[in-house]
Amino acid sequence: AVDDSRSVLTSIRATLERYYTVKTASCGEEALDKLKEYKPDVILLDVNMPGIDGYAVCRKVRSENGLGFVKIVMVSGETGLKERLKGYEAGVDDYVGKPFEEEELLAKVRVFLKLKSVEDELFELNKNLNDQVRIRTRQLIESEKMAAIGKWAAGIVHNLNNPLQAI
Repeated sequence: AVDDSRSVLTSIRATLERYYTVKTASCGEEALDKLKEYKPDVILLDVNMPGIDGYAVCRKVRSENGLGFVKIVMVSGETGLKERLKGYEAGVDDYVGKPFEEEELLAKVRVFLKLKSVEDELFELNKNLNDQVRIRTRQLIESEKMAAIGKWAAGIVHNLNNPLQAI
């Protein structure tokens, strides 16, 4: 959870801490520093903060390797259409308006954690499938090499057979 308001961070922590591990940051720079060590599944991000704003943090997270599947939910008082569209363009997955209802925030976090879990599972399956394709490709190449060697050897035997028959 990233917000410059201590009371909002306290409220988010109180809502989610019973079910999840919650890390907090009070500005964009601090959040980006924490992301070097901690890889969250969901980021709750305020728009207006001193220094780097929420949109810039979102763009930075989306550009980082290994963080592409992180779900980002803007928790902001900026909920007008223009602000939401700007957020979606930056890579935000959803919005929750301030002041938020605890049940809504908890429900959205649950939904995005399920989605993240499915995406992680698909990523692993895809990785395993790619590994299998690489193994099978190597086997096919090896089989083709052996077949070529067999044809070559058969050609040599055939070519030697004619002079041997004459002898």
